[in-house]
Amino acid sequence: MTTVVPVNSNLNRDVLLQVLRTLPGRIVGTTPDPEGFAAVFGGTFAHKFFTELHRNFMLRSRGGSDEFGRSWKPLSPATIRRKQHSLSQKNAAKFKAILKQKTAAFSRTGMPVAQARVKATRLAYAAITQTVPIGIDTGEMEKSLRPGRVVGGRYTAPDKQIADTHGKDWKIGTRVAHAKYFHRKRPLWPPAKQRAVWIKRSVKAGRDAIVQRFRQSP
Repeated sequence: MTTVVPVNSNLNRDVLLQVLRTLPGRIVGTTPDPEGFAAVFGGTFAHKFFTELHRNFMLRSRGGSDEFGRSWKPLSPATIRRKQHSLSQKNAAKFKAILKQKTAAFSRTGMPVAQARVKATRLAYAAITQTVPIGIDTGEMEKSLRPGRVVGGRYTAPDKQIADTHGKDWKIGTRVAHAKYFHRKRPLWPPAKQRAVWIKRSVKAGRDAIVQRFRQSP
């Protein structure tokens, strides 16, 4: 099961023709591409697009709005309680370690032990208290939407990420099974009009990468 961003139609029909005259043919394989410019463009496009997607994902995950003013439906009280319990279990050891460290530090200043412990408790609690994130439980989906790495013009995608920027039909999205259901209630990407802003930025990044690659060619 996959969740894919519909970017290929506008991208291949209109935008690529504005980048370089021969690039569409290089991408679909009808024009020779010995320099590997198509891979550079596609890899840089994917990296930039996922950078935009993940940045806006995290803004909404923390209860805020993305750059277009769109936010996600809040979690239910029951879900928040369940996640808080899970976080508290994971943070128990961290809480104890901070409490011990801070109590000892305050005691060394001459502060009474009871007072030192109260102050240390407040600091330890503040250190582990987290806003319950939306869309991040195991972290599998969030990690699949992070931008990958571009090395030598080649893009390496994170686990379960879809970043197929070759041929006529591009696919960008995630293979995480539950992402499809999450996307129905809390869209991972904006509607076409706003999504076009990300595509434009990604195209520019790809174009700039090709220009840079060309300048570096012997």
